[in-house]
Amino acid sequence: MLGLAVGLPLVGCSGGAGASLRGKVEGAVFAAAPPPPFGRSPSPSELGEELWARALAAFREAEAAVEECEARSRGLPFAEAEVFEEEHGRLSDLMYEALRGLLGTAAPDGVALAVKMDLVVAHEVGSLAGGEACLEAVRGDAWRLAGRLAGRAAPPLAGAEGRG
Repeated sequence: MLGLAVGLPLVGCSGGAGASLRGKVEGAVFAAAPPPPFGRSPSPSELGEELWARALAAFREAEAAVEECEARSRGLPFAEAEVFEEEHGRLSDLMYEALRGLLGTAAPDGVALAVKMDLVVAHEVGSLAGGEACLEAVRGDAWRLAGRLAGRAAPPLAGAEGRG
């Protein structure tokens, strides 16, 4: 894990944005460790909707910081773009750390699952470090929520029976 977890300095494009972003991510449970290897998503009763909301807010703020840096760097001369590359890399590391944390947080409902699916596609999560564990967590969410709708427990992930 880069960025926050190994203590790299985080400098925001607009002055103090990095410090604010660091505080938000440090406040989220997932910032202290890499995403766990999931066999299933933890249930919302284990983690709660508040954890989902905090993880989503931390990701959205990290994503906004990356977008802000990209917007501020457009059209810069090559010499200035090198400084941008370093900053963009730091902010991207933090954003992907927050994304892995969000995807590892149980989706409390179908809307949260849809948000996760959008992010999986938009950020090509399968190609990221830790991406397979994130995909397993999202799959676990889908089966857990489907089981809740059907009024029964979701099938175990290990056998993948009946899912082709």
